[in-house]
Amino acid sequence: MPPCRPVIWAPAPSSPQLRADPRDEPQEAGTPAADVREYADYEKVREGDRVSILGLKSLAPGAGVNAILHHADGSREDISLRHTFTAEQIEWFKAGSAVNLLRKKSSAERS
Repeated sequence: MPPCRPVIWAPAPSSPQLRADPRDEPQEAGTPAADVREYADYEKVREGDRVSILGLKSLAPGAGVNAILHHADGSREDISLRHTFTAEQIEWFKAGSAVNLLRKKSSAERS
C-alpha cells in the first residue's frame, strides 16, 4: 500500500532561503501538517472541500485528530488524521506563531 498523501498543506514560501525544512512550512502558516490515517479516506477528499478539524484544544504529539470534510454538494464525511507536530510546534500553533509565543513568554517573565 502506498503511503497516505497529505490532506492539508500550505503553499511553499516564494523565497528559497525560507525553505529550511519543508515540514515546517505548514506550521509557519498556522496550518497543521496532517495525513489521513486510512488510505481509503484519501479518496473521500474532493476538490473544493472545506475541512473542519476537531479536537485542536487537546492536540498532543502522537495523538490523532478527526476531521469533517464538507463537500460542495452539502454532504459530509468524517476522517481520521495523524499530524507531525512536536510539543514545541503545538505551542506555536496554539499561540498563532512562534513570534506570538515568544512575545507571550517575554511578557510573562517581565511581570
